Amino acid sequence: MNNKITEIENKILQLEAELSHTKHLLKEVKGNITDNEYPLLVITYFTYTVKLSYLADNPSVSIIGSMVIKNLGDKRLTHPYICLKLNSTSHISFAGKINDHDLIDHGYSPLPTQTWNYINEDVKSLTESEGEYWLSPLNLTHLDGGQTLSFANFQIRLDKNKTARPFKIVGFIYGKEIEEGIATLNKIHIN
Repeated sequence: MNNKITEIENKILQLEAELSHTKHLLKEVKGNITDNEYPLLVITYFTYTVKLSYLADNPSVSIIGSMVIKNLGDKRLTHPYICLKLNSTSHISFAGKINDHDLIDHGYSPLPTQTWNYINEDVKSLTESEGEYWLSPLNLTHLDGGQTLSFANFQIRLDKNKTARPFKIVGFIYGKEIEEGIATLNKIHIN
């Protein structure tokens, strides 16, 4: 029994020595890395609920969702903005905490995760014609490492008898460091 304990203690000492050596090597490598070499680690995903009416004669379907953006790295994402793409706009209503630039009271500053605005006037026309919502958060110019941002509690209502099937929403996050965009980890897909 004592032999076994001594063997385990020696193994622990060996592992601690290897860990100490690895930590030392990591410090050396980190000392040679510039800030530009650290990757931007941003993920985005949807959380949502689908509500169906219990009444047989009510063909409406409601989707209540949020698009969550998390910066899991140490590098800052500057000028974040999102795009929500709906594959259909026919017989669909979309509502969210979106304000026009001219309606924003800059003297009153709500939480940046609560209010969004269209990137510019040109993209507003894409909402009806293409089903694309290009939005940026109000009063938020960057997303630091460890921070979370969300386009929260948007609502979509569709008529299941008149909507093209299947109905799908895809999201993307963009910013100065990710001009090509990063797609959401999941999609909202209703058959």
